Parts: sequence; structure tokens; C-alpha cells
Amino acid sequence: MSKILLQFKNFTAALGRKTILERIQTTVSSGEIIGVVGANGAGKTSLLRSSMGLIPAIQGEVLVTQIPSSISLTQNLANHFAYAPQNPHSTWDFTIEELGQLSPQIDLFEEWTKRFALSEKKSYRLSALSGGERKIAHLCLTFSLHRNFLDKCVILDEPTAALDFCRAELVTRAIKEMADQGAGVLVATHDLSLAYQCHELTLLKAGQNVAHGKPRDVLTPTIIQETWGVPVKL
Repeated sequence: MSKILLQFKNFTAALGRKTILERIQTTVSSGEIIGVVGANGAGKTSLLRSSMGLIPAIQGEVLVTQIPSSISLTQNLANHFAYAPQNPHSTWDFTIEELGQLSPQIDLFEEWTKRFALSEKKSYRLSALSGGERKIAHLCLTFSLHRNFLDKCVILDEPTAALDFCRAELVTRAIKEMADQGAGVLVATHDLSLAYQCHELTLLKAGQNVAHGKPRDVLTPTIIQETWGVPVKL
């Protein structure tokens, strides 16, 4: 039986005087991949950041395994989350090997770099890598945080952006494996191939949840045209 790991309950948030998310209702359970889709500026990144308490609620709440994320936030983050931002950045120009030293499980980091065909460049500094390679290096760090993803919340912001086809497919497979282990995955994406691998999609428009359901029910030609303004044939 799946377990609710993350739940938005009538969640509303603001930055300054601007409401950025309004009355969001979304649930992420173990074994599920929930995709967040929408046009640029729809609130996808804000939703992901809110899931970890980084953007507080002005109304409603976010529950992490039924514990409000505002309580003992640091402990909740460490115990329950693995997070990869859309554009990861390091202040220091680490080599890939040095970046792996930040992982609590260095051996797992090394395994992920092998899996993503990056281990041969372990002596390269981040500045010497392509944008896609830097993205992969940081994903390896995120994916190595937990040895087993049972009942963990994996929060991924555009994980396949800037990746070539092969590495994008490897990342998608890794996400599916985490869900198979019992993780609850919340992923923001513009990648339709990844979106169709999700169990359910939440479609945001101007910070509001305007559709939720199976990918085939959310990504219809009519909804795509209304959301992105582009006519398509699927």
C-alpha cells in the first residue's frame, strides 16, 4: 500500500505582495512520480521549493509524512528529501571527485558517475565541463544522498534539461527506479517524454493548479494550446 509522503493542502504562497501559488492541492505518495508542467513562470519551481518549506505558506500548509514542514525543517530535509535545482551552482570550482566528497556516501556518488558516463572526467573541474555534464555531476550528488529511496521525497527541477538524449534517458530510468524503490518523486519538467512517464501530472497556470490527472488526460492538444499557445497533434 502506498504511503502519502508529501501533501499540499490548500497551499497559497507569496513573494512580497505578489501571490505566486494559490490554493494548491497535490499529493505525492510512495512509488509515485508526480510531474509538474506548465509554461515558463507558471510557478513550477516555486511549488518545488515550497515543498521543502523554502517558501512559506500564507494560507494552507505542506505536510511531509504528515509532519508540518515548518517543524524541525533541517531534520526533515535531511531525513526525507533529495533535491536537485534546475540550474545547480557551486561557489567553488571543484573537480568532480572533490564534489563527490560532499556526499554522505562517496561510494554511491562514484557509482552514479559511472552510470552516467562521467567517471572518466573525475579530475576535471566543473568549469571545464559542458553545461549538461555539470548538471549530471550535481544530479550524481543528489542521487547519492540516500542508499535506499524508500519513503523519501525526491524533488527534481527540470532534471533532463540541457542533457543529450542518452543521458536524459538514463536520468528518466533512474527516476523510475527510485519510484520503484518506494520514493515519492515530484518533478518539474518541460520534457514531454519524461512527463509521459509520470503517474500523474499537475498543470500550473499563473500559480494555480488548473488540471491534474493521468498524462494522457492532461496533455491533450486543447490543453497544450491553451497553456503554451502552440497547436499540436499527438
